[in-house]
Amino acid sequence: GIGTDILFHEYKRGKVAAGDAAAILSRMLDYGQRAAEPLLQSRNTRPGQASQQSAGVCISLHGASVKNQLLFSMTVTVAEPEAWDVDGKQSSGRTVRTLRKIRVKKRSFNPWMRKYNGIIHVQWEGQQMQLVVGLNNGEEQDKRE
Repeated sequence: GIGTDILFHEYKRGKVAAGDAAAILSRMLDYGQRAAEPLLQSRNTRPGQASQQSAGVCISLHGASVKNQLLFSMTVTVAEPEAWDVDGKQSSGRTVRTLRKIRVKKRSFNPWMRKYNGIIHVQWEGQQMQLVVGLNNGEEQDKRE
């Protein structure tokens, strides 16, 4: 399934436009679904019927405000790693399901990276992909202007 946990405690509203934050989260979710796509398709009986949960894929979105940064994190994980044996097979003898290793085009986030002096970090670790976007809260931009 898709889980969210977004908390902006003491975030100065208006520094990052709500529409920009929504567009970034949407773009991150698109990348997560693209990485999980082979797993979702392999479980389809009919086109468009698979869900992330039925395919053993979990996509989670997290957001937080830390000091002068607004942080968004998306993690895509293949579920049930405890069912794998040493040879990389599941106990039923099937091959382990893997995420498709997609290329995250950082350029696709450029409008917001430039506007908010942001950073992007992508990390692949086993059966997990993590995409982190950090945006400047706007305080540095205010000083420059």
